[in-house]
Amino acid sequence: MSMLENATNYLLLGAIFCLVVMIFLCFIRAIKGPRIADRIVAINMIGTMVIITICILALYLKESYLVDVSHEIRNGKIVVFPTEIHWCIYREGKGKEPRKERRRIMLDWIRFALAALFLIGGITIAAIATFGTYRFKYVLNRMHAAALVDTLAILLSLIGLMILSGNVFASSQETLFIILKLILVVLFLWFASPVSSHLISRLEVTTNKNVKEECEVQE
Repeated sequence: MSMLENATNYLLLGAIFCLVVMIFLCFIRAIKGPRIADRIVAINMIGTMVIITICILALYLKESYLVDVSHEIRNGKIVVFPTEIHWCIYREGKGKEPRKERRRIMLDWIRFALAALFLIGGITIAAIATFGTYRFKYVLNRMHAAALVDTLAILLSLIGLMILSGNVFASSQETLFIILKLILVVLFLWFASPVSSHLISRLEVTTNKNVKEECEVQE
């Protein structure tokens, strides 16, 4: 196994670990409540994070069919310096590989660094959203934080996986196929998220007797 494959596996496993921790925190938020809308928001975040986790597992296990499972569900620190990239290329090539092969290895490392940037960004946004569900006092405020998971977090994470799929799958046809699946996941979530947010907010407004004290409500 090459150094690039090891780095890719560590990146994916680290992302899965972070997501599992955040899923656990959202599960606690769902138990604590205190209102039913709090529990629905937390469960919605759990569902989105599970989808991201399954998409990451699809790349880690090199099984593109796992992305189809994510469609059904919804109905360590890595730093790469240019000098290290050149050193890895030299170590793997050692002067015995042709120039085109060395260029391919460099492009793979650049693709990995770009994918890591997007994936870590998406996980960071999800962590901020999870913190927001504990930081804010009212459900309608927590919904703003939770919406980051369904929008920016999943977009950055899946863009990172799209870029990384070129390194994971050998066949260009299979790479294109999984990229199209990931695009469908993002589009479906973006269409479903506003609807679910609207329903949760209506539930909170109609069932919370103190909602006028928590925020301004137009009659």
